[in-house]
Parts: sequence; C-alpha cells; structure tokens
Amino acid sequence: MRPSPKGKTLSVSTGILQSVLLGVVVLIAFVCYMNSRAILVKHLAYIEASPDNPLPTLRKIDIDLKDVQQTVDDKRQDLKGVHELLNWMKWYGNIVNEHLRQIYFTHLEKATPKSLQPDIYLAARKDSDYPISEYPTDEAIVKRFSRLPDGALDMRVNHQLNHLKSLHSSYYEEFLEKLPNYCRQSVVLSCEDSFILFAHVRETKPTNIIVLASQHSDYAINIMLTAIELNKNEKNLGTQILAVSQGHPIQPRIDIDIPAYSIFDAPEDIFTQLALRDFLYIEGPMITKIYGPAILQLVFILPLLKEGVYAHFSGIFLPEDYPELWMNHLEKQYTQQWLLAVFLFDNQYWQVHLANHFLFQQDASKELDILSYNQKWKPPTSFYIHKTQ
Repeated sequence: MRPSPKGKTLSVSTGILQSVLLGVVVLIAFVCYMNSRAILVKHLAYIEASPDNPLPTLRKIDIDLKDVQQTVDDKRQDLKGVHELLNWMKWYGNIVNEHLRQIYFTHLEKATPKSLQPDIYLAARKDSDYPISEYPTDEAIVKRFSRLPDGALDMRVNHQLNHLKSLHSSYYEEFLEKLPNYCRQSVVLSCEDSFILFAHVRETKPTNIIVLASQHSDYAINIMLTAIELNKNEKNLGTQILAVSQGHPIQPRIDIDIPAYSIFDAPEDIFTQLALRDFLYIEGPMITKIYGPAILQLVFILPLLKEGVYAHFSGIFLPEDYPELWMNHLEKQYTQQWLLAVFLFDNQYWQVHLANHFLFQQDASKELDILSYNQKWKPPTSFYIHKTQ
C-alpha cells in the first residue's frame, strides 16, 4: 500500500522544524561564546593595563614550570642509575673495609713482639667475628675441598627442578610485578634467592616465621611481608614474623615482633611452637665459631623443630666449595656449609628442599629465564631444608 500524501507532507514538515531548532541552538551557543570571549578580552586588557599586571609573570612561571618538569623527567632515569650505583658502592665499600681491616690486623700481628701479641692483637680484634684465614695455595688442597663426594648428600635433583618449575609458573610474574628489580638493592640476596623466598612464602602460607636475623635481614623481611599480604588477599589467616638477633642489633620495625632476647638466651618454646609449613629463616653468620650462632642453630635449635617445618640458610654452595672469590677477597673464614653438610649426611629427619646455587646451575632451570643480576658478587646461595619426620 502506498503512503498517503498527507503523511509524507507531515514528515517533511517535522524535518524542517528540527533543522530550524538546531540552527537556533547553534546560533545561541555562538552568541554566548562571542559574548564570553569579548568579556574575557576586555578583562585581559584591563589586567594588562594595570600597573600590577601579573600576566607576564604568570606566563614566565608557566614556561619555567615546563622547563623544571622537563628537567625532572630527564633526571629521573639518571637518579635510578645513581641509586643503583650507591647500592653497589655500599656493597664494594663493605668489601674494601673488610680487606683493609684484614691487612691492618695481619700487619699488627707481624709488627708486634711475640710477648705482647696475645693482649694487643686480641684487643684489636675484640669487635670482629672473623678470625684471620688464608685461602690455600696448594692446588691439591683446593681440589680436595672442591666438591662433596658423590652420594654424600642427596640433592634430590628431580624434586628441585619440578618444584622450581611449579613456583615459576605460579608466582614469577607476580614477583616481577610486586617487587621489580628489588633484588638489585639487596646486599645479601640475589635475584634468584629473592624470587624463591617470595614464592616459598606464597606457596606454603606459614602461620609463623622466625627470622634468625643479621644486620641485612630487612631485605628478606620485606619480601616475606609482601608475600604475606598477598596471602591475606586469598583469605589466609595471616603470618606472624618474629625476628631474633644473632648478636648484631636489628633495625627497629613496627610490622614484625622483635623480642629483647637474642638467639643465645631465646626460650626453646618459640622454636617448638613452629608447626606444619612454618618457616625458620636463618641468615648468616656463615662462620663456624666456637660458642657461635652456627653451632647453636644446627646442634641446639634444628632438633627442636617439628615435622613439616622448613629451614633456610644463606651463603651455601653445597655440594661445591665456597668460591675462591669469596674466600680470597671477602677475607672471611666461611665454614658453616661444611657443618650443615655433616648435619644432613644420612639424616633421616631432614632432606634438601631447594639448594639455589646447585639448582640454578642446571640446564633445565636456565630455560626458565629467571631474572639474574651480577652473578659474580651475588650468586644464588639460599639453601632450604625440610623436616619430613
């Protein structure tokens, strides 16, 4: 059926009316704009004619601010580089300080008469934890200590590689997002160690963590707190961290518990309360000294822990020897890992969980392309063991 001529005429009339209304609206808007512009120009002219005209100053300030912003943008990247440089200057400064102190003590020993050496030499070293030692020059000795005999320690290679792949797939992207380049700031933890620590706390979700702390433990504690916060978002009940001094003062913090006692007078029940999936994080001292923390950790504390607890050690290269760079340039008598090896030998209660230095030398781990930074001075050395019965 054809539309009626009347309906067609009505449609055309409506279109014309809409166009006229639209034109009126545009005209009103244009008039308002021109009127506002005229008022603005008038006021600007009035301001410019004023003896206290602020416009040139404001324009100059605007230009200066843009220049300052550009300068800030230009320098921001430079500051990142400076920050990184300062961190490494601190690291190398510690090394140089130890080296100079060692030279001083050695010279003092040679220059002091034998009859006076005990009193003067020991007094000079009273604040030092590290007895003088020299890296052996006899190649036969170096070779003999280069690696544990085959079978002396079950490294559980397949378990380590499979577990690393699982941690990588579950938490690596999250680690990069939450802690980008954080490992570059750490004096102790490598990038690999930082990731494994983060992933371990994310995976196990411990109720309690005890940190046997050094003066550098803040980095590890910050990583654990980041993981704990993410665990809370998954409706985990939360984790309590207790940091116990091993002789060095601990930086005061409000986000963890720091008791007045040290490892030497800590009550046994703080260790016996650790249960399934809980974590004893030991950082240092990497030195086996008579009546020192290393002996206390392995002989008096680890036997107290219950089944299912994890323990962490730092500075462990097992099954290999400490690298010559550490022994010959850092000038410390690193020995703790040999005591740990003896502790683990044929131990039916504890087993290797993750040995980072050994693990990240395996070809399968290199395929995961996990962030690495300055392997020479900060190689991965965290070593995790697990009490299985």
